[in-house]
Amino acid sequence: MTRVANHSGFTLLELLAAVALLVLLGSLLFQVFDQTSKVMRIGSGRQEIFEYVRALFETLSREVTGVIGVRNAGPEGKDTPSVSAVRRRP
Repeated sequence: MTRVANHSGFTLLELLAAVALLVLLGSLLFQVFDQTSKVMRIGSGRQEIFEYVRALFETLSREVTGVIGVRNAGPEGKDTPSVSAVRRRP
């Protein structure tokens, strides 16, 4: 009886190369996702700081307007403090 050799599979070297390539690609993707999550954390932290600062400036604006008083209508119909109320008189 004669045996016919069947060469239709992958060699061990080809399989090792494919696995090494998949590990390399997986580690690169992990690094990309890690960097993305760091950037998102930094961005959301900055957004929170900007929101706090905006609220602070709005509060300060209301406080200053209450102390100075509003006398003149400025551009776009918004009330602005009077210049005479802001300047010191000698």
